[in-house]
Amino acid sequence: MNRVVVAWNGSEAARAGLRWAVEHARAASSHLIVVHAVPDDGVAVPLESADAHIRGAVGGLAEAGIDIDVQVERGDPVDVLVRSMDSATMLVVGQDRSAPETYRHRATVSRVLARVAGSVALVPTPPPERPARADVVVGVDDVTGSAAAIRFAGQEAARRGVALRAITAWSAPLGTRHDPSSERRLRERERILQLLEEHVERALTALPNLNVVRSAPEDGVIAELLRAADEAQLVVVGSGRHDGPGVGTVARAVATASPVPAVIVA
Repeated sequence: MNRVVVAWNGSEAARAGLRWAVEHARAASSHLIVVHAVPDDGVAVPLESADAHIRGAVGGLAEAGIDIDVQVERGDPVDVLVRSMDSATMLVVGQDRSAPETYRHRATVSRVLARVAGSVALVPTPPPERPARADVVVGVDDVTGSAAAIRFAGQEAARRGVALRAITAWSAPLGTRHDPSSERRLRERERILQLLEEHVERALTALPNLNVVRSAPEDGVIAELLRAADEAQLVVVGSGRHDGPGVGTVARAVATASPVPAVIVA
């Protein structure tokens, strides 16, 4: 992604999102844009004042060598954010799940996820304690292969010097769930593991030395990815959409509930 857009409203959550976005933009040599929406309610501050205030708050980043700009528009925050994006953009949104306005914030995030065209990173605050060597986790769809998500997750794992944990969930064939030794069940598990191996190998040809741990638990994919997130430093999932904007059910559920930063890759 050559552009990183940060949703800004001056809150601690927005600052957490900005810190994460700065780190990502620096590593990826991306152009960083801080986007703020001024309500069109007749009592909001002038655009020029809002622009000057935000530039003052983030001015030190430009001095530190970050390619950064500020974009202030009047209108609904979701409309402004969606207009600022394209398929090559990553939108970064900070989330303070302990704040009194959490419900309203979640509603805004939900509206963004329903319309977004590019990738999205949701960054929770306060940040959880994690060991520096905690893995990067990626969810792999056994049908689509999630190649873009695997590549992004692999690059992040390599940059951080940690292992990549690739997870795909599966279900036992009808009638075999309570029979662990069923030949049909074992064949299905072997098929899923082979697909996972192929998807990972194909997506990570540029990272042949990356340590990749593959697992195919028999459980719901959402529950399994959230369990893995409890011990990870980053979770990555594909958008789950095949055409048009928005993200799928699994991506939305994992990203909005993850205790660590979660990236939905378009």
